[in-house]
Amino acid sequence: MLRNFSALLLLTLMLSACQGGVENKEAKGMLQGVWYNADTNERSLYVKGDTIFYADPENVPSYFRIVDDSLEIYGANIDHYAIYRQAPHIFYFYNLNGELVKLRKGERAADTLRFVYKGRKPTIRKTVQRDSTVVCRGKKYKYSIAVAPGSDEVLKQTYTNDGIQVDNVYFDNTVSLTVKDEDKEIYSSQINKLEYAKIVPSSFLSQAVFADMDYKKADADGLHFTAVFAIPNEKLSYNVETIISPDGKLSVKNDE
Repeated sequence: MLRNFSALLLLTLMLSACQGGVENKEAKGMLQGVWYNADTNERSLYVKGDTIFYADPENVPSYFRIVDDSLEIYGANIDHYAIYRQAPHIFYFYNLNGELVKLRKGERAADTLRFVYKGRKPTIRKTVQRDSTVVCRGKKYKYSIAVAPGSDEVLKQTYTNDGIQVDNVYFDNTVSLTVKDEDKEIYSSQINKLEYAKIVPSSFLSQAVFADMDYKKADADGLHFTAVFAIPNEKLSYNVETIISPDGKLSVKNDE
């Protein structure tokens, strides 16, 4: 989870200054402008100065260089794309899957208006509040769950239709949970995603948002809740059981 993606970008630019090889300014000059996929005729890239903008407005623009016969794109990773052929109106390169991508330059200056980065995205728009009372083993428990838009940043890596790896940045949610035994508060906290690191693979958790939490059941172990972690715009999610014991201790296990 990233506190500030702009800090990551600044670090990337600093590291780029340390990269070996002399940049090909002539090749970078030829790459300026709007590019379309020559096979599908779909918008692909808009290159302006040292920056590549993408057709999907959620893709973070990338700093780039051309060194020797390689297009270097800087994001969370530094990726190298072998250039097969370049001329003023064509640009052929191999993507990370080894596929040859053929681009042609657009002619209309107005096409640049279609490449606008819309910035970081919240995954929910407003706070979801759930409050209820349950009875277990003769005791009355009250719980309150609040899932709210947060300010922490989550970096998701994905690919364009041309096979270029890009970054998307989303705002994570905050999840707060309060449990009371009658009117005595036994647990109250904003729950950190790191509580679930031993259950959810780090490669998934680092790109996932804390999507939701809901009540599941109550038994002798305490109140059970289901925490949901999901990568934005992906179908896969992890459900993790969260237990608040009668003495107010939090534990997690795989959801059954």
